[in-house]
Amino acid sequence: ASVVATVAPTVVPTVVPSVSAAPVVKAPAGVVMLTAAEIAKATPVVVSAPLSTSVLNAPEVTVTAGAAVAPVVSGLPVNTPLEAGMSMSPLSRAKETFVAIGKTRSTASGQAKVPAFKASQPGIYTIRLATPTGKAFYLKVKVAQKSASTSAKKPTSVASKVSRK
Repeated sequence: ASVVATVAPTVVPTVVPSVSAAPVVKAPAGVVMLTAAEIAKATPVVVSAPLSTSVLNAPEVTVTAGAAVAPVVSGLPVNTPLEAGMSMSPLSRAKETFVAIGKTRSTASGQAKVPAFKASQPGIYTIRLATPTGKAFYLKVKVAQKSASTSAKKPTSVASKVSRK
């Protein structure tokens, strides 16, 4: 008689590469990020004052609800990649929550194009552009209700804060 040894197979886990979908850009409620075709038709809004490192001193521009806008800002570090984020919060809220809305890069003169968007709800939206080192620059975009008498209002720069009565 002969003895035959049997070997039980060893179970080896199979590594399956994970595939993640491309990041979906979310925006605050009432804001739509524009597609490439829509960006070409967006109104460039040139912010006359340089961006501020303080939310409280951030320059403010006013646009009309429903208008497709592409803000152009200055006062940034030169030739720097920037992460853009947006928040809509009441002015009394101490800490704003930002949602990533895209990436951009400043030029040799410290200018950058903010990802283009359209806001349907009136309010004040804060845009933050952050450098890879964590330094942040801010812009406030006031979205005004569309006037019944005007079908389209051009975005305008606002030098000072709007007084409320």
